[in-house]
Amino acid sequence: MPIGMMMMAKKVAAATIETLGWVAIEDLQFSEVNPNQGDTGAIYESIRHHGYNDIIQKWQQNTVKGGEHRIKALALHIKEGLQPRDGTDGKPVDQCWRIRDGRHEIVFNDIAFMAESQANAFMIALNRTAELSQNDPQALADLLQELANEDRLPQAGFSGEALDDLLASMALPDEFPEYDESVADEVEFIKCPNCDHEFPK
Repeated sequence: MPIGMMMMAKKVAAATIETLGWVAIEDLQFSEVNPNQGDTGAIYESIRHHGYNDIIQKWQQNTVKGGEHRIKALALHIKEGLQPRDGTDGKPVDQCWRIRDGRHEIVFNDIAFMAESQANAFMIALNRTAELSQNDPQALADLLQELANEDRLPQAGFSGEALDDLLASMALPDEFPEYDESVADEVEFIKCPNCDHEFPK
């Protein structure tokens, strides 16, 4: 890589790191215009299995523009007495959550440079891009079956019943209906006004 490009890459990396920091949960406030209604319970279970490892998006005046329901789910764990975990004894690791001077702090990305309209658009886009994604049913089913064999299905947010429903939706019927020439009797035709030829409607 040319020296100029290497220097630019280092500057970009340094600028990116400088936007990250730690903030106490109690110092944050949630956006009053966030339309997303996240599944806090599902996120709670994800944190329980995998740890708190997400970076929230913090705008001006410590307003959260991304990660609101993840914070709420973590707060439930804190209320129940959970402490940041380091991976010992088979437990998950909480890389983006710590306790400093008795306060629970999480990692944030500073987007205070954004105008309010841009910050709101970014907030919506974070959820919208996730909504637009789709799973390949067969690939998902194959992976979930592997996880089920290792008793990790709940860690993926799926129950055995949900997996069964997915497999059932992909299954072909055991029998297909039989048709004979009588089905043609149900077809309606229209006649061309120019040549009198008849076409199926």
